[in-house]
Amino acid sequence: MNFVLFLGVSCIIVGLSDIANAECQCFEEFHVEIENGQELCRGDKNHRIFSCGEEKPPICQCRRNGTIEELDIGETSCTSTVKTFDGIFCEPKDAWDKYFEKHAIRRIVY
Repeated sequence: MNFVLFLGVSCIIVGLSDIANAECQCFEEFHVEIENGQELCRGDKNHRIFSCGEEKPPICQCRRNGTIEELDIGETSCTSTVKTFDGIFCEPKDAWDKYFEKHAIRRIVY
């Protein structure tokens, strides 16, 4: 009887945790993380933070010595402490302008 009760409670706990994680949707290469009681999406590679269900940004393309390099998902500018790019703003400009219209807080300001 105790085993059945334990099994039932365990199933309920696992089910509720799956429901909680299902509510927070992250794009690929990001995972759900809880910080200060809030669910958020943290990048696996660059540790960037996005809100659950936030629109996926375009892939940032930066020019370096005339060659285009694509950055990891979640990068929103061509500023880097590792590489020096020809400019600081991502391409294609029109896709990023549309994204920043909805997500102005993600735009870098210089």
